[in-house]
Amino acid sequence: MNVNIKQAVKLFFANPSLELVYFEAIANSLDAEATEIDINLSIEEFSKPETLLITIKDNGVGFTDERFAKFKELLKVEEESHKGVGRLVFLSYFKNINITSYFDKKKRTIEFSELFDGKSQVTDAPNQNRGTTIEFKNYYRKKIASHDYLRPEMLIKRIKEEFYPRLYLLKKQSKDVIINVSLTVEKADEKHSFQSSKRHVHASELPELKVEPMDAGIIEMFKQTEL
Repeated sequence: MNVNIKQAVKLFFANPSLELVYFEAIANSLDAEATEIDINLSIEEFSKPETLLITIKDNGVGFTDERFAKFKELLKVEEESHKGVGRLVFLSYFKNINITSYFDKKKRTIEFSELFDGKSQVTDAPNQNRGTTIEFKNYYRKKIASHDYLRPEMLIKRIKEEFYPRLYLLKKQSKDVIINVSLTVEKADEKHSFQSSKRHVHASELPELKVEPMDAGIIEMFKQTEL
């Protein structure tokens, strides 16, 4: 079944948010068993959104044949919690998404755009470590809604909020995951405190969660609500 990608983007992401681009890429990296994820942003200045370039790199298992088969087919998912359309949010902001992935001593390159035909190029790469790099370029919206969508300190805060349960579970499994976010601004904006900076989050550094007893009255209230 052929799908009109341009129309699908409008249907599933009529009101997208730029932070969803990061969330989708991070979720994919974690699914690929990555332990290190680097998010690098660069822009000339905030008033020039067309100069925004985002590169997200991980050390996951890469786009194996199996993972690529799922990527190219919309709505095909492994878990009910996944909708199978998340990658379309990339095209809500960028005209071109270039993917380079190393797996099983091979290299796969994917040009993801509204013209994507489900094909990729695979060549031998015997000396490369596994991992994937996604480059987002040609940002086509007229503006960026907020500086917070580019500031590492705010992005790390939102990443923690979005992925805390998953990162905490990895911590309990003694699997440390680090997510690095860096921003390079050619012309800083002092008024909005918008300048080059870096932040990170380690799963191992997340605070321990504590179990607190719940008041019996609250529990009873929920039971009555269910009835």
